[in-house]
Amino acid sequence: MFLHLLKDNQKLEFLKLARRMIDADDVALDTEKAYLYRLFREAGLRAHDREVPRDAIADPAVFDSRRARVAAAVEMLVLALIDGDFDANEKAMADEILEQFGIGDDDQADIGRAADNIVEAYALVSKLTD
Repeated sequence: MFLHLLKDNQKLEFLKLARRMIDADDVALDTEKAYLYRLFREAGLRAHDREVPRDAIADPAVFDSRRARVAAAVEMLVLALIDGDFDANEKAMADEILEQFGIGDDDQADIGRAADNIVEAYALVSKLTD
């Protein structure tokens, strides 16, 4: 939804974050995969760009603007929440990334609300279009 706000190199780094988040709870559900696929399409990534090794580590310094950090943080949280279960490992990873991004508590709360709203809207639209 917000990957268009990222530069190409940031999109590729985001994919590493996304892969880590999806793998954080050791369960890659279809809802997570479907949302991630939509992100790939939105970002205009080619098939070979989508192949991210399980052990790939994103460089948070690549997200060099507030705009990029917020966009990546929201999408990362959506991936954590999209399956309806915010696992403790997902939360730990989200906290780690938000800290690395230097995002304060007030902004974290707003980012969390934005992610919750996106997940709710995604579920409603999916229901309406099935």
